[in-house]
Amino acid sequence: MDSYYSNKPINHTEDDLYNRASFAKDVVQMLSSLKNNENYIVGIYAKWGFGKTSAINLISEELNSSKEFISVNIDAWSLGGQSEKVLWQILKEVYEKLAGKTIEKKIGKFGKWLRNLSAAKLPFDIDHELDMNHGGRKETKISSGRILNSMSFIGNLMESSNNIAAAKDKMDKAIQASNKKAIVFIDNIDRLDKSQIVEVFRLLITIADYAGITYILPFDKNFVCSAIEESLPSNQSGSEYVEKIIQIPIHLPMLSRTTLDKAFTTLLTRLFEEHSIKISKEEVGRFQSLYYYYEINKYLQSPRNINQIINALRFTLPMKLGEVNAVDLIILEIIRVFDEPFYKRIRDSKNMLVQNKNSLSSYTLDDEHKERKTDIEKVFDTNNLKVIKQLFPFVGEIYNSAGVENYDSLRRAQRLGSEYYFDRFFGSLDEINDVSDQKILQLLNDSADKQAIDKNMANINSQNIDIALRIISDRCNLIKNKLAFCESLLDLVNNEKLMRSRSASLMISTFDLVLFTIDAILEKSSGRLGDYSTLLKYNFAKDRIYMIPYLIRQVVLYSNPNNAHKAAILGQEDLEQYKTTALDIIRKIAKSDKMPLNTTEDYAFLYSYWANFGEKYEISNYVKKHVKTADMAIDFMSQFLSKWSAMGDSVYHRSDFDKETYQKVCRYIEPDYFYTLIIKDKKYSQYRGIAKDTIISFEDHWNEDAKAIAEVGNEHSDEFRKVVAQRFIYMFENLDEESQTASK
Repeated sequence: MDSYYSNKPINHTEDDLYNRASFAKDVVQMLSSLKNNENYIVGIYAKWGFGKTSAINLISEELNSSKEFISVNIDAWSLGGQSEKVLWQILKEVYEKLAGKTIEKKIGKFGKWLRNLSAAKLPFDIDHELDMNHGGRKETKISSGRILNSMSFIGNLMESSNNIAAAKDKMDKAIQASNKKAIVFIDNIDRLDKSQIVEVFRLLITIADYAGITYILPFDKNFVCSAIEESLPSNQSGSEYVEKIIQIPIHLPMLSRTTLDKAFTTLLTRLFEEHSIKISKEEVGRFQSLYYYYEINKYLQSPRNINQIINALRFTLPMKLGEVNAVDLIILEIIRVFDEPFYKRIRDSKNMLVQNKNSLSSYTLDDEHKERKTDIEKVFDTNNLKVIKQLFPFVGEIYNSAGVENYDSLRRAQRLGSEYYFDRFFGSLDEINDVSDQKILQLLNDSADKQAIDKNMANINSQNIDIALRIISDRCNLIKNKLAFCESLLDLVNNEKLMRSRSASLMISTFDLVLFTIDAILEKSSGRLGDYSTLLKYNFAKDRIYMIPYLIRQVVLYSNPNNAHKAAILGQEDLEQYKTTALDIIRKIAKSDKMPLNTTEDYAFLYSYWANFGEKYEISNYVKKHVKTADMAIDFMSQFLSKWSAMGDSVYHRSDFDKETYQKVCRYIEPDYFYTLIIKDKKYSQYRGIAKDTIISFEDHWNEDAKAIAEVGNEHSDEFRKVVAQRFIYMFENLDEESQTASK
């Protein structure tokens, strides 16, 4: 497994992603043309992160393959930027490579003396002219007032000239004996603090003519020149100072856009292979469009940038593997790492950027998207908006009035632009309010028996069931035991909270989603009649009477060939057999005295299927057997009142007992039976002959008293019963005989 990429440079040509090997060969060819007895200082200029050290290592590798050279790599930063350490490291390593033996003993003794000496302080008003090359010329002038005290050793090196001369002579003799060119790389100068940079360059002046040695210095020229200039007298140029020292200035070739892109995609491909990540041809094309055409690659300007984003993806991709869209994640990570303000604006703009169907939005009434566009353009500039339109197809659609991807396709692709997946890109998976796609896949793959299904379905709760059901619908072809899976779904939704839950007043209920999911699971079953009949029987056996009318409705409604719900669930012949099974179960419910008589829930419409599939006298006999008082009669009729709610309001109210409701009741029982019970009760007898305009209307939205009475949950209160009784009496007494007859 590949490790994370530190800023550690490469050492070998086979690791070269940036074609630096050819540059290395050119440098070696140049070095080969230099005379053995001459000395040069070569500067290789490049900004931080552009691969200077990697280039140096490739040059060194090329040199080591030749018998003409020996090379030594000195890291000025790891030596603390101390010139004395750099000097003796050069002497030590060059000599040891040439002679094959150490001079550590002498250097160690002198180093100890030198460290003690370096603590000494020079008078600040003294200038020193030094013969640092031991050649009789005092060509180096140092102003102690302008050099940090840590450089005081230079002023005292004359005292150790015999030691330096001895080490220099030994090294010269070794070079002459070997007939090789010595190349010394001094790296990481631009990582030192400013005073240390000056110190190292002063050192280079003193040792530049050591016989047969060429020094190669890779550094950021602008940074080094600026650092040196601060230590020079006023009006002296740091650039001119460096140019006097560097005899052969070379700029590390700029990396082409093509080279950087190829390096990034190569490393990204390796990462994909390592974690067995596969994306479709269409997704590859989408990545290429975003990366190249919409210029996300502009953020990757150097090898260091590429290492940074590959490291970020190495952490993020495996963690979110299978939970979000890989292409969107890669693009978003590039933005996060290199353009954090843009990233934050995306993160904080969910309501603005995604299409909200599962929850209410401040843009719900913004049909022409004028407000949304205005807000988007306040947050995102023109260039960023181009990328936003690609990451969020809904935004592209409202600008171009043409959408290729819709709400459901974005969900199936786990896209950033999906209402369901947006939040996953910006944080850890919240398995209370969300659900792991990977765990749903485990549920689907391990679905051979009901026990395993029930165990894995424990991850689904009232908060995350919506997205879980949609994932199941999208991938239901993976389910092995489809009927058992459907039974487990019905078990899961068998609680009041899930049965009633919905994201907003205009959304379908969770139970409806379960039924649609069951349809998707059984869609390609060869025995759908048996499957749907078994589910009815299963729920009856579980005594879940409230579920049965919904199961019946789903099959009957969507077996109608004129219904737009895909293909019909059952053909007409199978549908008739299903109705027979449903009627048999309804009769069993009645026989066990479990038909709803006064429920405030919606499953009372079970009576409509009893009436459709059976005979009215069966229902009438059942009702007369169980309904014996006026209040019981009123409660029975109240079951069939519809409900309404204002948009965005979670409080529901009952609608009026109207002609349609009256006719529905007449299908189940003779209305005179209820009329007789009601008018015999002293509470309601006074309403005989009541005028219509004196009756309260539950649907009078301006009447707060009426709304309070009609609120769902008040159906068994005296006030509610009184209004229903009044309306029923009025209907019975005023509907003509033809209407009553037609309703039977």
